[in-house]
Amino acid sequence: MRFILSGLLLLTMIVHTSAQQRFIKEIDYPGFGSNIRILPTPDNGWIIFSLDSLKMTKFNSCGIPQWSRHLLIPNASPSEYDVIKTNDGGVAVLTTIAVNSTFAALITKINPSGTILWSKSYEDPTNDYAQIPYTISEDHQGNLVVFSGAAYHIANNPSYNHILKTTSNGSLISSLFYDYGGTWGSAIVTSDNGVLIRTGNTFIKTNNAGNVQWAKGFGDTYYYITPIEVSDGYIYTGYTNTGNKICFNKLDFSGNMVWGGIKVSNYYGIPPHMVKKSNGNFVVAYSKSITEFDKDLNVISQSAIDNSLPLYGKDFCYLSNGIPVITGPMSPTGIPFFAKLNNAYKAKCPATPQPIDFTLLNTFSISNNISFSPYNLQEVSHVFQQDTFSVTTLDICKQPLILDIGNDTLLCYQQSLLIKDNSEDGFDTYLWSTGATTTSITVNNSGIYHLRVIYNCNIDTLYDTIKVDFVPPINNNLGEDIIECENKSHLFSAPYCLNCNYLWNTGSINDTIIAFKPGNYWLQVSDTNGCIYSDTVSLDFAKCECEMFFPNSFTPNNDGLNEVFQPNYYCDLANYQLRVFNRRGQQVYSTKNSLAGWN
Repeated sequence: MRFILSGLLLLTMIVHTSAQQRFIKEIDYPGFGSNIRILPTPDNGWIIFSLDSLKMTKFNSCGIPQWSRHLLIPNASPSEYDVIKTNDGGVAVLTTIAVNSTFAALITKINPSGTILWSKSYEDPTNDYAQIPYTISEDHQGNLVVFSGAAYHIANNPSYNHILKTTSNGSLISSLFYDYGGTWGSAIVTSDNGVLIRTGNTFIKTNNAGNVQWAKGFGDTYYYITPIEVSDGYIYTGYTNTGNKICFNKLDFSGNMVWGGIKVSNYYGIPPHMVKKSNGNFVVAYSKSITEFDKDLNVISQSAIDNSLPLYGKDFCYLSNGIPVITGPMSPTGIPFFAKLNNAYKAKCPATPQPIDFTLLNTFSISNNISFSPYNLQEVSHVFQQDTFSVTTLDICKQPLILDIGNDTLLCYQQSLLIKDNSEDGFDTYLWSTGATTTSITVNNSGIYHLRVIYNCNIDTLYDTIKVDFVPPINNNLGEDIIECENKSHLFSAPYCLNCNYLWNTGSINDTIIAFKPGNYWLQVSDTNGCIYSDTVSLDFAKCECEMFFPNSFTPNNDGLNEVFQPNYYCDLANYQLRVFNRRGQQVYSTKNSLAGWN
């Protein structure tokens, strides 16, 4: 019995959880741009940032816009941007700006409310050095690390890779050139607080001080998407040089290929971003399909957003409560969408993922000798304005909320039942008829139980009931432990039960058995409801007829023969007492020890 009540029902002492209704929404703002990123916020909401337009919008956990900002950065390059969520809950934006006749990296730090905290560029004072930055990341101390994949001197045009490191407030720490030859790429901070640079099909691993630990190139694949670190190495994506098939490769921490080659998928096109999970797995979002892999590229879970819509998944994140959210354009160049999913990566809309499989392609690796050198830059503070604007969202796939605590249930005697919401939607508040405010309850009594929940996003209240009954118990009692006379048998009889099934430990399924041997005997009785009741009884055998002989004399002369006066018996005794009297009727000896005698 389910229905929806309009309005908000006021409940006291109700548990608050995170609303998890699944949906797909379109951002109704044509100037947002299609090259977008999604960043989780501490309140289980998210920020969608457009790398095309430097516009961003903060959404709450219901997918409702809260604020929007447009960074009005003068002389910003329209192509080379990156953005990350920082550990303090804010955002760091990386852009390229024109400085005189060259280019420089600009970092802008923004707080969780969208306010600019600081903005600094890192420039060559001689105007001889051009920096084209590609990625920004954060190390374990909160320092910011910028990778430039095409750094060059204007005078003689040699190309380099470049790593720039600043403090969390933008103060310059180091600036290092690597002489591999500049090309686009990316970099991540590794678990040892070093840096792994990817530039085309070459990888450079440095330590925390920037010293090169190893550098290797790999054939048959190319691209620039940022690698990820897993528990036993690094994984990166690319596409094959022939056929443009999306592929994966894994390196150990020394730069050696783990799989003996690259794993080529049956997917084509631009390689996807990879997002790490807290359990060590990682997820890729490719168009409509979402796949979770373990560290060895085994498929753990695969789903799709909505096959009926022209969705192109670009970026993906997990909220602080573990719920996945994806974003991308509605077409290759269209306006953005975002989808809030459940833990199985489903949006509750019709969707079937394209199966993914892999073939191993043997490839080669080449070790490179790469040197590095410092280069002086100066930090320059900037002040620029922000525009605010408004966006609205359109629901393009949002199924009605369902509360389902299960069907009426019949339980066996002394069982219990866990009652919870089975719809996987998740709600903000819970109140049970028992007074409990938890997401589930355990019951062990007959009755009608109901749950009332609230989903704050739509101010909806849902209600569902379940009836729980218990089957009357079967009197399966075999009685007290039994002692039978020796050389006899015992008949065990099951208690009467209509339409019941029996199983004895002997394997018999009859309602009686005859036992000839001592031991434990058990009986299981199952009724038509599938309830099983068991009992166990012990059977032993003893001598029942007792033969006893009293000698008429004894010789207590210490010769070891007939030294004491005591009876001889051939049975099991329940009680024993020997008393000896003289001819005057006076007791001269008494014992209850069946092994003792009078001498």
